[in-house]
Amino acid sequence: MLTYMRATATKERIEQAAAEAFARLGVDGATTRDIAAGARLSEGALYRHFPSKDAIAAALFERIHARLAALIEATGGKPMAAAAQAIVDGYCEAADEDWTLFRFHLLNAHRFMPGATANPVAALERRLADAMAAGEIPHAEPALLAGMAMGPVHQTALQIAYGRLAGPLSRWRRALAGAVLDI
Repeated sequence: MLTYMRATATKERIEQAAAEAFARLGVDGATTRDIAAGARLSEGALYRHFPSKDAIAAALFERIHARLAALIEATGGKPMAAAAQAIVDGYCEAADEDWTLFRFHLLNAHRFMPGATANPVAALERRLADAMAAGEIPHAEPALLAGMAMGPVHQTALQIAYGRLAGPLSRWRRALAGAVLDI
């Protein structure tokens, strides 16, 4: 049991060091040497936990991507206005709890989303289709509505990431929820 706990703690250190290295240098610019140094490990020890830098990046992406998908799925059965607020709140909480990981997800979605197993966009599309079927919102293309609904949250997070807007993301929670509900 102790060995498992140490392995888990080491893996978490590697993931945190990788997120920081990716934030600082980009996925392509960071090396396994950078990640290992940040985790206070040798490169050989890093390879006992992950087969490659890309595997670390994919694991990081999948972790936050799955969390965001689960929070959207958890809104099933709620009225759409309450669901929209819960989704905005969940995104803000995820961003505020670990901005480095959230920023990594935001800036690397194009790279990892096609192969991701859990998908918040698809979860939102299903949630919107259910709301349309129940007559709660007018019929429209779910993919378009999902993109429009996620746009205010993602664009605001990008503005924070690029230093154009002060964070944390939750600072803008009320405005974001209003923008999403207007869609």
